[in-house]
Formats: sequence, structure tokens, C-alpha cells
Amino acid sequence: MSTLALPLRRPARRSGALALGVATLWLSVIVLLPLAAVAVRAIDGSFWDVVTSRQAVAALRFTLLVSLATAAINAMTGTLIAWVLVRDRFPGKGALKVRVELELGDAGSVTAQLTRDQAELLELTERDVVWLRANGKVPVSA
Repeated sequence: MSTLALPLRRPARRSGALALGVATLWLSVIVLLPLAAVAVRAIDGSFWDVVTSRQAVAALRFTLLVSLATAAINAMTGTLIAWVLVRDRFPGKGALKVRVELELGDAGSVTAQLTRDQAELLELTERDVVWLRANGKVPVSA
């Protein structure tokens, strides 16, 4: 009795193309529908009248002034904090460094998971870690 050796079938590799396509379609709908609505409104001719109205110009001017003031304040306080962090040693320095890094790295939208190795790398004392955990700034894992 002879046996016939059949080649082994490799499982199909999933490329993720379908998931990528669905995500792209969904995000396109979310972005393109509002843009299409703006374009349709712009066609009827009243768009330019609305944009150049006294109230719209005042809102745009206010937005520009507030954003410039915010940028100036952020530049001054950011420079001051960076200078203090580099130059001086003080209790809570590690916690302040973590707070600054979280704002820069995650933009306040994602909570980081801080491991003990990362805490040591950032020179956090046990007191800093306790403060961060107590104030809900960073969940510290073992």
C-alpha cells in the first residue's frame, strides 16, 4: 500500500486590507460629509456674506488674539519650567517632569502606564509616585 504525500496547506495570511478599507471609508465619511455640506452652502452665494459679516469677523479676530496670547504665555511658562527642571534640584522634580512629559507626549488625551523601571529612569522618588497615584495623574503598575 503506497501513501500519497500531499503538500501541507499554509494558512492564509491576513493582510488587514479589509479593516484598513473600512477604517478609511468611515473616516472619509466623517470628514467628507461636513466638507460637502460647507461646499453646498458656499455655492448658493450667501456663504461669503456670512463669513464677512461683522459678527464672524469679530469672532475670527477674537480667536486669533486668544491663540496668540496663549502661545505667548505657553512659550514663557514652558521656558521657565524647562530652565528650572534643568538647573535646580527640588522635591517633586520627578513628578513635575512626568507631568510635563505627559502633556507633550500624549496631549492630555491618553493616560500613560508608568512602570517601576520608568519611574527609576525619571528619578522619581517613592513620594513622587505616591503623589501621582493619589492625584490620579498616572496609574503606576508593579
